Amino acid sequence: ASPAERAREAERLLRAALAARLNRTNATPWKTGDWKGRLGTALVSVAVTDPKLNAAARESKFTEAEALLLEGYEAVRQRPSERGYNRDILERLIRLYTAWNKPDSAAEWRMKLEHFEKTEADGKSTAAQEARP
Repeated sequence: ASPAERAREAERLLRAALAARLNRTNATPWKTGDWKGRLGTALVSVAVTDPKLNAAARESKFTEAEALLLEGYEAVRQRPSERGYNRDILERLIRLYTAWNKPDSAAEWRMKLEHFEKTEADGKSTAAQEARP
């Protein structure tokens, strides 16, 4: 299968998974946000790899991806303990804006990722110092 075919299949599967999650009564917002981010990433992949898309369709994929990724970011960041998910959504936003040729937005999210990583590193060194006898 071509990269475009794999990306379209990922979009289809992630749309179905997100729809199923949204229909659950016990769906956790942060985990639903992660699924939105994953679908947003699949849309970016489709926008980048599908040669059948015209400019308007490509723009539509990027626009939908942005909305999903931003919703995902807002949900996931409510769970600071989920550091891996927080890093992933930041990296996904950077990839979106890089692929979409929006360097200012990519740079803004890169700064947020750097801040996140610095805060995480500072937290680890503080925890290590506190653990010393």
